[in-house]
Amino acid sequence: MRRAVAALTVAIALVQMSGAATAQDAEDKELQAQYHFKRGQVFFESEEYGSAIAEFDQAYILTSNYQYLPRIAKTHEALLNYKRAIEAYEAYLRKGDKKLTPAERKQTAEELARLKAAMKSSANAELALNHFREGQNYYNQGKFGLASVEFEQSYQLTHDPAYLYNLGTAHAGGGDTDLAVEAYKQFLDESGDKVNAANRAAIEQEIARLEASRKQVQANTDAREHYAKGRTLFGDGAFETARQEYKAAYDLTGNVDYLYFIGLTDDQRGNASGAIEAYTAFLNGGGGSTDARKRVEVQESIRRLGGGVEAPPVAEEATSPPQPREEPVMAEGVAPGMPTAAPVASAPAPKGRVWAWVGFGVGGAAAVGAVITGVLALKKEKDVRAQCDGIACPASVADDIDTIKTLGPLTDALIGVAAAGVVTGVVALIVGKRGESSNAVALAPTPGGGGAIAMSGSF
Repeated sequence: MRRAVAALTVAIALVQMSGAATAQDAEDKELQAQYHFKRGQVFFESEEYGSAIAEFDQAYILTSNYQYLPRIAKTHEALLNYKRAIEAYEAYLRKGDKKLTPAERKQTAEELARLKAAMKSSANAELALNHFREGQNYYNQGKFGLASVEFEQSYQLTHDPAYLYNLGTAHAGGGDTDLAVEAYKQFLDESGDKVNAANRAAIEQEIARLEASRKQVQANTDAREHYAKGRTLFGDGAFETARQEYKAAYDLTGNVDYLYFIGLTDDQRGNASGAIEAYTAFLNGGGGSTDARKRVEVQESIRRLGGGVEAPPVAEEATSPPQPREEPVMAEGVAPGMPTAAPVASAPAPKGRVWAWVGFGVGGAAAVGAVITGVLALKKEKDVRAQCDGIACPASVADDIDTIKTLGPLTDALIGVAAAGVVTGVVALIVGKRGESSNAVALAPTPGGGGAIAMSGSF
């Protein structure tokens, strides 16, 4: 009995000693954890987040105290490690469980929602940066359309206004003025004070330039429409209305090429003074500066209408009759084709030469026909001789004999026609050469203008 009591006493003493040791160990770990946590706080406030997370993790490992987890989450967030931060908050909710107050749970749920959104935004930011780099590559290659698509993707992923500026430059490079202006204006609006005064002024200046360019493009488009209407009216002989359309095109653009058409319509409707004024303005404005023949043509028109003008030096190769350009050159490109000027008919060939070619043509055709019929007749005759015995022929070749009787005289007649045609051609050619100097007819514009055509020559 005494031994049992003694053993029990020893056991109780051992348990008490073990409990005391365990309590002491737990107390030591808590003290160590607090030490690491305080060191972590110092590192966190110094923005040394890598050292801070090492201390906070050590504190949690020593004690498994859920109260350290929010600080661990904050530190991971500062390191942009959103996944680890979310894991820390979720562990805090699990381990804290019923110990957490409703306010603590609500706050943690809000932090989790914010971090998940930030993680998605971070992924989008990385993807946006990839699109931006692709856009830069396309832009440097001059592929502005593809560059604008990539920059647009970057903006849609992040709504970072910085991408709008790049989007504007791509649209401007591709000639899409409207979209470029829209992107630049949106960039300035969304960036606010983030854009310094110098950069804002430079972008506003670029916007003004693009808007002015857009107005000029629209003016040129409208001018081409007036020009197209004028050309149709000119072709229909409605010169007064055509002149109004050409004048509207000139007023919109100041393009001196339209002055030529104004002069042309005034010339056609008999307004000599108006034509001289327009032609002169065309020359003085530099019209035809790269086309010496065009300038000579206009100067000759001014002289014909009664105006005086000095002819500029003309290159030696410009010896053929001047021809009008088919299209006026616009400020940013080429306009549709111009109306054809009043036609000038060339002199017809002499009559003797015409009859010569008729004779040769008839003779040649007859000769070809004679060859064909002669060959057919000879072939038929050869076939008939092969079937006849020299005295009598079978009834089966009667049709061939009739054909030979027809082709023979026809061939002779065609040979005669061919000979007559050749003789006629030779005689007509000789007679025609002798009479060319006195038997020529020419058509040309009358000096009075107005589109009239006069005939001159001798017979």
